[in-house]
Amino acid sequence: MRVIQVQQLQVDAPLLYAIYHESGKLLHNRGERLTAKHIYLLQHAGIEKVVAADKLERPQRMEAELRQRLVPTKQLALGMTVARLITADDGKVIADSGKMLGKDLIEYIVRSKVEEVWIEKKPDELNAAQAKAYLDKVKKHIEQNEAIPGYIPPTTTKMAADMLRDIGGVLELEKLGPPSLRIKVEGDPLLKRLPPLDPGQRRAKQDILNQRQIYEASAKKIEVIFNALRSGVKVQQADIDRVIGDILRSALKDRCLLLAIMHQPRQGEYLFTHTINVVTLAVNLALVLGYDEKLLKELTYGAFFNDIGMLMVPDDIRNKPAKLTDAEAAEMRNHTTYSVRMLKRVEGMPPMLPLVVFQSHEFVDGSGYPRGKSGDEIHDLTKVLSVATFYSAMISNRPHRAGLQPYKAIENVLREASAKVQKYDPGIVKALLKAVNIFPVGSWVKLTDGSVGVVTVPNQEEFACPYVRVLVKDGKLALNGQPAIATNQAIKIEKAIDAPAGTDALRAFYVEA
Repeated sequence: MRVIQVQQLQVDAPLLYAIYHESGKLLHNRGERLTAKHIYLLQHAGIEKVVAADKLERPQRMEAELRQRLVPTKQLALGMTVARLITADDGKVIADSGKMLGKDLIEYIVRSKVEEVWIEKKPDELNAAQAKAYLDKVKKHIEQNEAIPGYIPPTTTKMAADMLRDIGGVLELEKLGPPSLRIKVEGDPLLKRLPPLDPGQRRAKQDILNQRQIYEASAKKIEVIFNALRSGVKVQQADIDRVIGDILRSALKDRCLLLAIMHQPRQGEYLFTHTINVVTLAVNLALVLGYDEKLLKELTYGAFFNDIGMLMVPDDIRNKPAKLTDAEAAEMRNHTTYSVRMLKRVEGMPPMLPLVVFQSHEFVDGSGYPRGKSGDEIHDLTKVLSVATFYSAMISNRPHRAGLQPYKAIENVLREASAKVQKYDPGIVKALLKAVNIFPVGSWVKLTDGSVGVVTVPNQEEFACPYVRVLVKDGKLALNGQPAIATNQAIKIEKAIDAPAGTDALRAFYVEA
């Protein structure tokens, strides 16, 4: 359990934890949605802080523990009631819970060298009337919708002022003009330090399991960090660096394998795996674009934060399976501002990062948001992120549609970057093609000889001809000890296909003993 100041409680989003009054009274269950009215009523009832429960903590235990306090033996007084069993070092029972302290018992506890004793709080310490008053007001003023005397709801003007305050620093960065939006490679390109991609690379099955575990563990760590920032809790830069570091090490050690893992369909919360995917793509794009270590770090920070503001968009909008109304779409577009707000809760970030994140949905042709910037008005790193974000969104399952085949997603990117549309920088789209190819790493394809396989290594020169490891030949599972074949030779790719039933694309990346 942990104590949270009332003003730090998340509003207009499902609670990530149950919250209790200090008396042990449950105020709100996990998943309930607090409003500005709840915060007002809490403060009006004199409740300045609440206790948040871990999702595994039972209500009965929470209530019992909050009704107790730990008292040093020297401060024990007559009439106090023991809350928990007291035992000596040898295990001998000194006093049961519920026992009232008398002079003899206190002396016995001291002689037994017990340092601290759990004591039941007295009624005046619990302040239970405070919790009751609050819950009565919730029932009257929120559940029964009676007006709250003296309450002034947040106005549109105030909300607009809050938004301007959030992006004030971003607007100042915009004023620096196009020269500040350009990047420059000052160190050695990272790609020079890495060995070339090897179509004949042999991995053990355990390597695949390890990389999958890193991917899933990173998603869980991102969830913890994002939810902490949404709740108003400050997060250390080191915590973020550890998560990004795990993804970076995986990507640089075996970037084809991580790309393949990224391309496998999965269920669950979109935002956290989407963040890993965008970081993974950012790393691969940075390598192809010749970035040095400093630029790679800035780009991965941008990838980490670029959509975090989605968590502050109400869930019924963010997860709506149908088309959004104009008002809902406008709130969804506010997520770039919310991302900047949450980014402020982390110290030590690169100075231009708020602008990179704020512009993450701007397009080269000026059709994006939030400010309709175009061309040289958009930061160079943002142009990279916008391509990575769009591609990741296309291959991911969303509430309103299933994820696309990677090949179809690439088609969409190419369409949006065409001479007719020009939403994306053509140089960055070319880098994406070089990094993942038209038939992306980890996707299933049918070859012209009728066999079926998985793309394992991109072709750095011919983007439609990656290396493929055959897994199904003549309708039977093939031994995946066979080497990957270059599809720019006698056998070519006929088309992209969905995964055959009962198959695992990652089987193509290891050789069975």
